[in-house]
Amino acid sequence: MRFLYKLIGALLALSILGYFGFLNNHSFPVYIWGDYSLHLPAWFIIYGLFLLGLLLSWCYHVLLHPARWLQRAKHAYMNYRDTKHEDWNHEFREACLRRDVRAIRQVFGKLKRFGTPPLYLQVQQLQQLRYQYSGTKMLEEFSQLKQQFPNHLQVLLPYLQLALEVKDWGRAELLSHEILQLAPEHPEALDGLSLVYAHRQDWDQCIAQEKKLLTRYAQSMVAEQLLSQHEAHLLQRVEVKPQTFQKAELKYLPNASSFREFHEVPLTISHAKTLSEAGQYLKAAQQLKRCYEKTASPAVLDALETVFDQTGKSEKVWQTLQELQNSSSVTLYVQLVNARILYRWGKIEEAWSLLDSIQASQTQLPPLYHALRFLIAQQKDNTSQQLEAAQSLIAAEDVLNNPLRFPK
Repeated sequence: MRFLYKLIGALLALSILGYFGFLNNHSFPVYIWGDYSLHLPAWFIIYGLFLLGLLLSWCYHVLLHPARWLQRAKHAYMNYRDTKHEDWNHEFREACLRRDVRAIRQVFGKLKRFGTPPLYLQVQQLQQLRYQYSGTKMLEEFSQLKQQFPNHLQVLLPYLQLALEVKDWGRAELLSHEILQLAPEHPEALDGLSLVYAHRQDWDQCIAQEKKLLTRYAQSMVAEQLLSQHEAHLLQRVEVKPQTFQKAELKYLPNASSFREFHEVPLTISHAKTLSEAGQYLKAAQQLKRCYEKTASPAVLDALETVFDQTGKSEKVWQTLQELQNSSSVTLYVQLVNARILYRWGKIEEAWSLLDSIQASQTQLPPLYHALRFLIAQQKDNTSQQLEAAQSLIAAEDVLNNPLRFPK
């Protein structure tokens, strides 16, 4: 404000001097040497003296207070430098958005004139070189930057993403562990480890990392995207180690109950397979029976029939199948599987009787029914029934191969 007042006073003084100078347009001779002289207007002499006074005053202040003058000059230079630096930062950001590698290099070189650029600019500049360098070259550049700035998340995080992108699993595992030491439970490091373990098919470790993410970020977009992948990994672990699966482990899932219901069949079949391999056939059969009563899946019945064959046609397992046939969850496929077992067991009459009861209650029968009737009629040497079953089997398969002609 004081400078503004001074400026206004100086302008008023100049205006007054100019006004009187033009009113008194006289000239004064100024003798320089001998007869040589200059005739100067009065207003020029007044202006000259005024400017000379300002110059002398400025010189006086500079000589009397040099530190102030240097400080003002330095302040003006720093303002110019900061303005230029901000302009180049803006140019650098624009070049990164355009992915213009040549412009990025040029502007980054200008920024180096102010000294070593900040680390975030170095990382950003290196990330843009992916459009010019190969994956191996990018890994080398990041490795050198990591040596300059060890234990720095600003370098480790993009370095980890690059290692995962080029599928350098060993490097990705090491970087993930380094990040977890600096920032425990870091989500990107956990995600990186889960991808590494999934590649190695180490499902226990993979599921453990994914479980941490789903537990800590249950309501996030990350959990939504990870959930289906996590469920697939759970199933793969069950196939490898079904004995380690416990349904209570799924409580952390947002939709644990629906997952159990949707995957009840493969989980139960896999667990029953493990029990059968351990010789616990009856326990496996009971588990498959309960699963079929809940899901009515034909695959469960096929697995139950396999268990029956593995036992050498055990009466106890057969009793389990009979309980299914007499329960409220009985279906056509249950009866057909029982008839197929009776036929393979050599109980031809019982199988035929069961097929007759099916025919009395069903109007449209699948090919398996006609195939069993054909085989049993062949065993009984009943040519007419064999021919009838063969004709029905051909007709049923023709209907199945042409779904548009399926009777409504």
